[in-house]
Amino acid sequence: MLLLAAVWGAGSLSFYGVAVAHAADRAPAGQTAGMMAGILVVWALGALAGPLIAGVVMSTGLGTSGLFAYAAAGLVALTVAMLTRRAQTAPTDPEAKSAFAIAPATSMSVTLIDPRSSEAPETAGSTTTTGEPLP
Repeated sequence: MLLLAAVWGAGSLSFYGVAVAHAADRAPAGQTAGMMAGILVVWALGALAGPLIAGVVMSTGLGTSGLFAYAAAGLVALTVAMLTRRAQTAPTDPEAKSAFAIAPATSMSVTLIDPRSSEAPETAGSTTTTGEPLP
């Protein structure tokens, strides 16, 4: 049972990463922060409303099986939405996408050394705000 719960949890948690990837491919240049803020708000609203709706569904005649019926209905709705979107929207031009760059999860001071940043030093011998040499 724990193995099934782990597989279900791992599958359901992947939706956020897929949503971010699709949105990032279509976000206009300079709108990444607004796009990410919007996705976080939608995710938070879903995290708030989802358990409440699941509780209501489980309190009906379905009982605890209602949780899985609710999850299945949500996944069917997501599948229909994605297939509809795929049929109606042209794929993103590969040349319009920027190359993948590794950026560590750290404080905002990383913008000083991130090569994608307009504030990044241009010389290889530069130092960070802490005085450490850049690689």
